[in-house]
Amino acid sequence: MPIKILPATPLILAWLFISLLGNPVRAVENLPSAFYSRAGLEEMPRVDYAGMKVVSVRECGAAGDGVADERTAFDKAIRALQPDGGIVFIPRGEYYFAPAPLPERRSWNPRVGLKGLKNIHFVGEGVGSRIVFRHPPSDVKTVFYGWDLSDSSNLSIRDLKFEVQPFLQMRWEPGIGLTPITFGASVENVQLVRVATEQGRMGMVFWGGSKNAWVVDCDVRNTAADGIHFRNGNGVTVAYSYVENSGDDGIALWVAPGKEPVDYSLWGRNYRVLYNTVVGTRWGRGIAVSGENVEVIGNWIEGSVFAGIGVMDHDGTELPPSSNVLVENNTILHAGIGVRPDNNLVGHNVGAGIIVASDIGSVQIVNNRILLGENEGIGLGYPFPLKAEKIEIVGNTIWGNRGAGVRAQPNGVSLIKSLVLDGNILAGNGGGAVLSLPSAILSSEPADLSSIVEQAGVAIPQDPFAVMRSAAAEKDWALPAEVSVEGLPVVDVRDRGAKGDGKTNDLPAFLKALGELSADGGVLRVPEGTYLFEPVPDASRSPNTAVPQHLLIQGAKNVHLVGEPGKSVIQFSSPNHQGIRFLESEACSVRGLTLRGAFEKGSLRNRALLDFAACSEITASGLEIGGSAGPGILLDSCRGVSVKGSRILDPLTEGIRVVSSRQVNVEDNLIERANFHGVQVFWSGSICREPQYVRISGNRILDTVLGAGIGVASGYAVEIVGNHIERGGLAGLTVYEHSRFFSPRLVNLSGNTILNSPSNPLSYVKGGIGIYKLFGGRTGETAISVVKNTIDSPGGVGIRVWSNRPSKDQNPFAISRLTIQDNKITAATGVEVKDSLIERFLCEGNTLQGSGDLLLIDDNQRKSIKEFVAK
Repeated sequence: MPIKILPATPLILAWLFISLLGNPVRAVENLPSAFYSRAGLEEMPRVDYAGMKVVSVRECGAAGDGVADERTAFDKAIRALQPDGGIVFIPRGEYYFAPAPLPERRSWNPRVGLKGLKNIHFVGEGVGSRIVFRHPPSDVKTVFYGWDLSDSSNLSIRDLKFEVQPFLQMRWEPGIGLTPITFGASVENVQLVRVATEQGRMGMVFWGGSKNAWVVDCDVRNTAADGIHFRNGNGVTVAYSYVENSGDDGIALWVAPGKEPVDYSLWGRNYRVLYNTVVGTRWGRGIAVSGENVEVIGNWIEGSVFAGIGVMDHDGTELPPSSNVLVENNTILHAGIGVRPDNNLVGHNVGAGIIVASDIGSVQIVNNRILLGENEGIGLGYPFPLKAEKIEIVGNTIWGNRGAGVRAQPNGVSLIKSLVLDGNILAGNGGGAVLSLPSAILSSEPADLSSIVEQAGVAIPQDPFAVMRSAAAEKDWALPAEVSVEGLPVVDVRDRGAKGDGKTNDLPAFLKALGELSADGGVLRVPEGTYLFEPVPDASRSPNTAVPQHLLIQGAKNVHLVGEPGKSVIQFSSPNHQGIRFLESEACSVRGLTLRGAFEKGSLRNRALLDFAACSEITASGLEIGGSAGPGILLDSCRGVSVKGSRILDPLTEGIRVVSSRQVNVEDNLIERANFHGVQVFWSGSICREPQYVRISGNRILDTVLGAGIGVASGYAVEIVGNHIERGGLAGLTVYEHSRFFSPRLVNLSGNTILNSPSNPLSYVKGGIGIYKLFGGRTGETAISVVKNTIDSPGGVGIRVWSNRPSKDQNPFAISRLTIQDNKITAATGVEVKDSLIERFLCEGNTLQGSGDLLLIDDNQRKSIKEFVAK
């Protein structure tokens, strides 16, 4: 079973009021014994918080308003704890740390004299105590850091959340961001407990020389690169933590070369990755390790685009072999989901459940469950040649993967001296039990691979996404018609026990009502009232995922939730759960309901209030959705979905997130104050595939905070037409790449009105419409049209095209055809094109109301374009 990660609970404070100079003395409770009694934490050093002096940053002048730079107050708190140390207490609030002026790249690098911190413990009150960084838009290539706590000892961070702004999550500049928590060399006895991070280059990184470090019960989401990263440590434990939507490895513990020579007899050893949950990587592996004496035990890894677990060298350099590595009792689901024949990658296409490569002393792969992967269950010897003393693959359950159960086909000259395969259960794997290349494995103790066959009669877990995963590419538009409810039987939730009083948990009554619908479907009527949904343990889990929900409707056909517009309200209690999740359902709809989350800002969890996954022919209309802990509406790996006439307010991520879905119509909706994009189109959902035939039209999108009005990060035949966007924080419209699996290929931006965008001073787009960081890939031409839009970008650029350059071995041009035509622009500059490899460029009929150039392009850029027409 997956490990259940609980939200960071508010810190329990004992307030002991003593009249001593008018100041209260406060005590912070110790972590309970149950915390340390969990497997793997028995030897974790116990910090005596209750016996320490406490200084609140508020007493030292911190405002906690998200505006004032708090460095001075935090420095003062540390000085007040000298010489013996103690607790820097951080009450609920938003504490802003401004970026330091270059060449300094650290927002805060606290010291005591010339030395790092010693015996200092930062303690907050959970997600309500937020440390905020804002990446400077003026320098997108410099690597910045938030808190740099290098050279520290006997230090802990507990019950705090760290956030990085604006919308970032790109694997490269301009959207890679800064790393909020950094430890450099000479760090000893450090603990991070119940620390949450949101965005950032990495969530937390220990660059080298970390000894006796513990990362426990942490929550890391939406990073541009690794979620949790250690390099060349000794005595490192990452346990019971949760990582979701990382831009590279979810958790990485490496031995790697450093700027200075590394003594590998001391560093890169004694690593433990225990009972963590990793959900979704946009690049990299779920868990990646190398080194001496490594344990990867009891983790749940789901939806990694490459391998679920990788045991291999980092950077491909000459390093000591990884040895005494134990990979045991892990559950790996849907590994390698980005490694498909239709992706856009050149190289990197490696995605088994567990991969062993490079130089290996000994590895044991024991009692793991590897299920429903896109490729092999276990892969040996790729992407790098393998030199191994001994590999044992024993007692694993390897079911339902699309490739072989075990693939032993190393690249280049490889040597596995001893290979043991014993007691594994292999069944339902598309490539058979074992795929081997004996001539490449010069083994002195060879396993009898020919005797290992698939087992018959094994019940393979169902993959709800199998149909969508295998679906052929769409050839033309086929948007869904609205699903009719005429003549269907009606079940009223009030008749099944729902109270609608906003106090009683009405979820059991809804479940009962759904159970009474016939196999032919029907209408679940939700009368006027406020219906509280609190998760019911037996009903909160979807199959094969660690992401829970309040209400699951799976395998339904012709089921419709219908309320009275503005009167039928469903209130969800948990930010950690999706709201209503339709899974593998067909011809269903949700109409006339109000869905509310009302979660505090620090509760961002990527959870939608309405989630359609692996569904087809779906209608969502006349809804009001507010205060979600993630997207208001999530369309995940669907075909044929219409979202119309709905109002989405204050989502903590996107208003509507369209991932891996095709034949989608998003029309006439109002989206206000989305924290990220108003609408996003992307390729990474429960499966990875190119979005195709997506039409976003007639929507009003107002006041996005950190993201754009509409962001297109992937897709073929994406139509952004006739939308009205005001005050898009990052920009009005953006076309860009998050990561390189499926580039935007055919995108049309036409007839949109974009006013006062970008509105966020942190915007690195600097244009009403931004087209940037496209690589082109290998799978066909990239054609982008920007036609007949009205753009008002005061003081900025109307349409900005920059930094679109392919990597080596890709198409020679990042953009095959770029058309910018008949746009009406009010801005300092009309169209700017720079640092982009474009094959054909047409720029004509545009008008500019402003003092600058209608088309700003230098001679080198102009000459690099194969066909250039500007009128």
